[in-house]
Amino acid sequence: MSHDPAMQDARHQMLARIRTGLSATGEQLRRQADAFPPPHGRGPFVATDLACVEQFRAELSALHAQVHLCAGPAAALVQIEHILEELGARTALAWDAAHLPLPETLERLARRGIRLIDPQVAGHNRPARYVELERAEVGITGVDIAVAESGSMIVLSGAGRPRLASLLPPAHIALLPAERIVRTLPQAFDRLRAEHGEALFGARSNLVIITGPSRTADIELSLTLGVHGPRQVHAVVICPPQPSSQGDAP
Repeated sequence: MSHDPAMQDARHQMLARIRTGLSATGEQLRRQADAFPPPHGRGPFVATDLACVEQFRAELSALHAQVHLCAGPAAALVQIEHILEELGARTALAWDAAHLPLPETLERLARRGIRLIDPQVAGHNRPARYVELERAEVGITGVDIAVAESGSMIVLSGAGRPRLASLLPPAHIALLPAERIVRTLPQAFDRLRAEHGEALFGARSNLVIITGPSRTADIELSLTLGVHGPRQVHAVVICPPQPSSQGDAP
């Protein structure tokens, strides 16, 4: 928590507005929840003959994201380098190597001369830190689970998993093992609860569901990408190696 009195005052005002809003809408939300008691549908909710990986690619691609199916870790690493080259990126925000499905990614970035920016903003020099963080050209994260029906990727924050990596840079590269793609949203949360238990929500401050680039149509109903988050989203799907295939990696 900041020790800056102005920052604390702004925080208290923001929390007060949230509490006021919840007190005004809480009863309505409870009535709506009571109108649809469990058990809820488990899906699948969309009829398809596609396998999960192909359905995920079709759904996410339709939302202006780029999905790269890679035949094995080596092909995925080459694909990451190709994306970085296309972006012309020289700086990056990233999860710690231990939290990435391809830990060697950061070493490869260093060899290409890409500078990793420290994501920490704690301390008394926050304005300068924010200026530094804004220079990040690409964010690199893992994906904890993905939903084929909606093309969504679920990302859990925590130590070594800075939230800003998937939010602040104009381009986001998400590393997704193919076996982490399930058909429906209920299946995704079933697996996360089985793996994390109560810590899924109790031990972290943030859980993000990413379904394509940031988009808004608030202004004259004109769709604009990249206003509130990354304009480009690249999902690098790490499929099992295929001895007779080189995947779609360049």
